[in-house]
Amino acid sequence: GNLCKPLGNVEDVETLMEYLQSPMFTLAEGDYPFSTNYITFALSGIDAPLPPWPFSKLCASVVPATENLVLEGEEHDVRFNVQMQSVGVSVDWDRSVGNGYSMQDLRESGVLQLVNGVKEGVQVWYNATGQQTCVDWATGAGDDPSSSDPAGLLAVHSPAHAEQPRPWRVSSGLPRPPPPMPATSPLASSHGGDQHGGSAG
Repeated sequence: GNLCKPLGNVEDVETLMEYLQSPMFTLAEGDYPFSTNYITFALSGIDAPLPPWPFSKLCASVVPATENLVLEGEEHDVRFNVQMQSVGVSVDWDRSVGNGYSMQDLRESGVLQLVNGVKEGVQVWYNATGQQTCVDWATGAGDDPSSSDPAGLLAVHSPAHAEQPRPWRVSSGLPRPPPPMPATSPLASSHGGDQHGGSAG
């Protein structure tokens, strides 16, 4: 519920999964015990502070739905099986294979509640401004540096606005590296020259 655009096909599900995964690194990086706009401002230029412990807030939405989740295998090798009642998925690095579950199995297993918990949890990031009225998974957050809101924090969605195309899509969710420091920066000059050992200037 509360999606700006309903899921229509497998590609939509893949886009939704990218949307849900995208802010995880950023939220973990900004998991401070106090409210801060450090990451939201750095990525978007928007003064939209995250709450204290934002990753913990995300987890609070997810953990109740993991009661029946069983994880077996080698997570560090990215080879494992995930089971929730009759729904199972085997993951082997970049491939995942379901066990032939039905939509009824998904409903009864609790998987849909888990996905909904993650969807609600990532709104700590995607709705840091508190102005979104629906979850805009279809356009999500972008990483286009030319965008005035690359982190997707300012989006205010109404049914008419939700269908407007944007020139960017969800990516890895990893923050872009900062721009290079000017040669006149005290930090740049304190390293004694360029990265190849020569002298500056």
